[in-house]
Amino acid sequence: MDQPKLAARQCLLLCARSRFDVATGLESLLDQGIDWEELIALGRRHGLLPLAYDRLRRQDGDPVPPEIMARLQDSYYGHLARNVRLQASLAEAVAALQGAGIEPIVLKGGALAGTLYANPGLRPMGDLDLLVPTEAMEPAGAALSAIGFQLARRLSAPMEAFQARFGGGLEWVRQ
Repeated sequence: MDQPKLAARQCLLLCARSRFDVATGLESLLDQGIDWEELIALGRRHGLLPLAYDRLRRQDGDPVPPEIMARLQDSYYGHLARNVRLQASLAEAVAALQGAGIEPIVLKGGALAGTLYANPGLRPMGDLDLLVPTEAMEPAGAALSAIGFQLARRLSAPMEAFQARFGGGLEWVRQ
């Protein structure tokens, strides 16, 4: 692997650190030369573009080419807008479930975006994951339907019987 591609990988690793400051070695890495297209491709694949934007925009002296910074910024603001919408839907879904006497557990991105990440735009999210007790699946479905969610696809009768007995995941969407 050539040095600029390796530098792109190292840059993303530094940007992904939970404790980030400018003394991480990023400045010297940026001076060596980075394959920016590699950084964009890897960052997109691993969901690190928002973090890369956040970290790189803090560097002194504008070491990132403006067109790359614009692409990172677009990714960040796209994730931020999506996450704000998802967090609003999450709050609404949790309130509806709690109103039905169901205490859901928020999993994955929905839980992390508001706790581990201080900025809601830094953690890419594509959907929301909620865990409810198996015996609450039917009333949970009714509560979600009441606020505009619907099953993404109907289950076959055997799958419904399986889920009723053993639990499982259902995909709900809002039109």
